[in-house]
Amino acid sequence: MDNLPMRPPWSLVLPRWSAFLGRSGDDWQLNAAVPVVEDRASWTASLTSMEKPEFAGTLTVDADTYVITRVELVHMIQTMDIARTEPTKEDLAALEAIKSTVQEFTGRT
Repeated sequence: MDNLPMRPPWSLVLPRWSAFLGRSGDDWQLNAAVPVVEDRASWTASLTSMEKPEFAGTLTVDADTYVITRVELVHMIQTMDIARTEPTKEDLAALEAIKSTVQEFTGRT
């Protein structure tokens, strides 16, 4: 995964490259003292730097897809646009193929 292209912002789509997904070793953590701001289309949560707690940032999530669409940190802003399209015949066929392989969980190995 060397020399990744500029788009998409890889720390938004690849968890191992993210510094703000709530894991214990992440550089940024959600600030529970600041309420999440909700509007019709998104939720925005406050972040605090674990290395320098005086630094704050925000993380915005699309309310329809639950995808992180914007992160603002002290040194950067990352955004991701979601372009909604209608599924093609190939998309629907792939979905049906996946659904046909799903088995009911019985709890046995």
